[in-house]
Amino acid sequence: MNRSPISISILAGLLVVSSAHAEQSFKLVTPRGLNIEVLEDKPVGAGPYPVVILASGSSYDARQPLQEQLARQLLSEGFATLRFNWAYQVQHSAQGKPSDDRLNEIEDMQTVLAYARKQAWVDSKQIVAAGKSLGSIISWRVFSADPDIKAAILLTPVCRTPPGIDVQYVNAPQETRPSLWLLGDRDPVCATNTLYSYLGRQANQARISVVDGNHILALEEKQPAASSTLELAARITSRFVATVTGK
Repeated sequence: MNRSPISISILAGLLVVSSAHAEQSFKLVTPRGLNIEVLEDKPVGAGPYPVVILASGSSYDARQPLQEQLARQLLSEGFATLRFNWAYQVQHSAQGKPSDDRLNEIEDMQTVLAYARKQAWVDSKQIVAAGKSLGSIISWRVFSADPDIKAAILLTPVCRTPPGIDVQYVNAPQETRPSLWLLGDRDPVCATNTLYSYLGRQANQARISVVDGNHILALEEKQPAASSTLELAARITSRFVATVTGK
C-alpha cells in the first residue's frame, strides 16, 4: 500500500467560537482512506501559535479527562492543541485495536502533522508531538523521525517488557531535543526507576515529572483521577511547552 505522500481530506465537523478561542471537531482522511477524528482548540486570531499534537491512548480517547484538561490549560496560556482519535477508534469504537506494527497509527499522527503544517495559524517551527500511553509510543516514533518537530511530551509512557522501554522509545537517551516524560508514581506499566535508569544513560534534555497515581493518574483502580492531579499534570505540561517554545 502506498503511504506517501500524505494527502489530507477534511470532512465536515462542528465549530464552536467564543471570545477566548475557537474549538472545532472534524475528521481527516488518512492516505489509506480511513477517517481519524480531530479536536482542534486554538486561540482566536491569526496566530501563528505553537501547537501540541496530542495522540490518544489505546482506549483513552481525546475526550478523556487528562486530554481535556491539557487542552484547556494549554489554551489558557496561548497554545493550540490538536487532539485526535485513531482510525481504529473511529471505525470500531471500543472493539478496535491498534495495528501490530503500529504503522497505521504512525500514519494517523503524520496525517494530523501534515494538516497542522498547512495551517496559517500554526507556527510550523513550534510543533510539539505528544501522546498518552500508546500515543506516547507513536509520538516518540514520529518525533524521532522528524527533525523539524520541536519537542516531545510522553504522558504515562509504556516501560514494561516485552518489548521493553528501549524498543518502545528507541534512542531516547541520545536525543538532543527536549522531551517531557510524565507518569504516576504507581503506574503498573512504567516503574519510575526503569524510566530514570533508561534516560539517565547519557546526558540529554529529557525531563521526568512524577505525580500521584496509576496509569490514568488515579489513586485506585477504576476510580477517576483527582482533579488536583490532572491540574498539576496540565500545568507541568504547559510550562514545558512554554519553555521549549520560548513563549
